[in-house]
Amino acid sequence: MPTATVNPISIARLIQSDADASGALLTLLQTEQEALKSRKHQNLEQLVRDKNTHIQTLEANTAKRHQLLTQSGREATVKSWESLLEACADENLQHLWQTVKANFDECRRLNEINGKMIVRGQQTVKRLLNILRGQTGAPGLYTESGATQGQNTGGYTIVEA
Repeated sequence: MPTATVNPISIARLIQSDADASGALLTLLQTEQEALKSRKHQNLEQLVRDKNTHIQTLEANTAKRHQLLTQSGREATVKSWESLLEACADENLQHLWQTVKANFDECRRLNEINGKMIVRGQQTVKRLLNILRGQTGAPGLYTESGATQGQNTGGYTIVEA
């Protein structure tokens, strides 16, 4: 049961900060994806620093939301937050919060895609390095007797009994 009221202006500032940070993060993730696709990795270090800045802002805002909710006697849940927004009776705030949620969802989606692209690139680099080192991994094949057959680093076929 809520025991205190919350200043709608502080809620509006918090949501606007989330909208700004999540929108900037979304743009950075899109830029990161383009850099990964075009293999222009020189900009990735700065992108990571910029992403971390916005993520820190979002984390700080999450803590502020938690504090606002607990100070008003509410549970620190999404449902309680949205209930608080409804109590403000400001359609603009609710619309802005929906934009923030959509940004979060899109950021999550892009982050997953970018992560997969990074892992795939790492696997490719690892395979290329192994080829350069002469460490090509042959698939595990079976001989007529059921033993496995593979290749050593020199490229000669060996049979394990």
